[in-house]
Amino acid sequence: MKKWLKKTWKDSLRPKSVFIPYFAIRIIIEIINIFTFRRFKNKFSSSNKRLCIEAGSKGWELIDVNELFLSSSEYLGKENVHKLVINKESNYIDQVKRAIIENKPTHYIYDARTGSQNWLSGLIQAFRLAIIFQMNAIVPICVLTDLPVRSWRCQCAVVSAKRGVVMSLMSPKDIHSIFPHSRIIKFSVFIINAEIIYRNAFMYFCRVFIRT
Repeated sequence: MKKWLKKTWKDSLRPKSVFIPYFAIRIIIEIINIFTFRRFKNKFSSSNKRLCIEAGSKGWELIDVNELFLSSSEYLGKENVHKLVINKESNYIDQVKRAIIENKPTHYIYDARTGSQNWLSGLIQAFRLAIIFQMNAIVPICVLTDLPVRSWRCQCAVVSAKRGVVMSLMSPKDIHSIFPHSRIIKFSVFIINAEIIYRNAFMYFCRVFIRT
């Protein structure tokens, strides 16, 4: 019996533990959305899309991050893509808020590798970002490079709970059992198509907005 409970927890319950914070933030965002959903309509009435991409100084040395930046710049125009280099010595949330105020993005690429790597601090940051994005009418695009890392999976689920998409190296059909929503785009580290990413992000935004 003990072995069965341990196996059930390890194989079935623990992988789905990300559903708990997801539903918690979803309830919070739905309440906030009652008062803020018109901000999305006003902001997205313009055809001009602005993107902010975050990464630490070491993160910007990675092939996938730079490929995403170049592809985004080509698709949206260099003037509409902001490169945010996160300083690990400074407050992460403050840096994000400052970038939002200065650049007023419509989309924000969030990478769980950038913020705190402590599971609790990282989760708190994800909750705060989800609320900040909702308040500022920003559609998040989450990068999930390593699905088995439960803390990263949880943070991406929280940030994209209401709107946005998650970019994963794995096929959506292989993730659905351990991820709380289906807004997932499979991508390759070496082949990143910005047009597909933004088309999907905007499509999900429209679908969610129509329901509100």
